[in-house]
Amino acid sequence: MNKFFFFLQVFNAKTAELISQHQVEITQSFPKEGWVEEDPKEILQSVFECIERTSEKLAQLSIDMSNIKGVCQLLHTLTVLEEQGREGVPCAELLVCEL
Repeated sequence: MNKFFFFLQVFNAKTAELISQHQVEITQSFPKEGWVEEDPKEILQSVFECIERTSEKLAQLSIDMSNIKGVCQLLHTLTVLEEQGREGVPCAELLVCEL
């Protein structure tokens, strides 16, 4: 199994200075040749953890979260996730298409 990182970074918009960051490793599995899978629940948990830890670091720097003016999400690949019902419960692992 390889690792993929989810990370959150906060920059000063005027100076481009990195103010705070946190990253979490996401496990990838390779069930067949050319297949890559990730656990969608693990990804969601890593998002929550990154937000929480980065918020704590900003608080230590006396920076209020309400000062954050923008968020950018970057995705480097195509993913497929089948959900069940209106609650959005994942039916299986997340399929990652490596391009």
